[in-house]
Amino acid sequence: AKRSGNPAALRESKQGIADSHISMGVIYMEQAERERSPAPLKDGVRMSSDKREQLLTEALKEYFASLKLKEELLEQAKRSGNPAALRESKQGIAVSHINIGEVYIKQGKAAEGKKELEKGLALAKEIGSKENVKYSYSGLARADSALAASLSFTPTLSKGEGEKRRWELWKSALENYKM
Repeated sequence: AKRSGNPAALRESKQGIADSHISMGVIYMEQAERERSPAPLKDGVRMSSDKREQLLTEALKEYFASLKLKEELLEQAKRSGNPAALRESKQGIAVSHINIGEVYIKQGKAAEGKKELEKGLALAKEIGSKENVKYSYSGLARADSALAASLSFTPTLSKGEGEKRRWELWKSALENYKM
């Protein structure tokens, strides 16, 4: 495709590579979920799963690689003025942000995950992708729940501040779940 200089062929090739990165990320995520089962006991202590963290890290690498290519495709689509290519690129960017957000949540980085999910949600709304709006809200509910649960272990907040913030996050999680 590169030798021909055909812009449509180049776009299609880059699109295929970006989609392959998403597929690889999904495979790593599925493998990481299989690693979620309780780790064996060693000397009476449950061991954490380094393998699961490695798989999640690999999924992130794949999703970021896809995001980079989709952003390049978006710039090309803007230059060409092709509305279908523009929408397709934004759709791919939204999916990448949503997937990145999901990995962050699974890694215990709910605040980072929430930021990525909000980026995906904004793009999904912009292009009218109801399916990705749904996925974004579902992930945001999980992120808010994780953030609310983590406040139980935050000694820097007074009891009243912590309870108020936890209630706000649970409420937000419920609102996102209802969407």
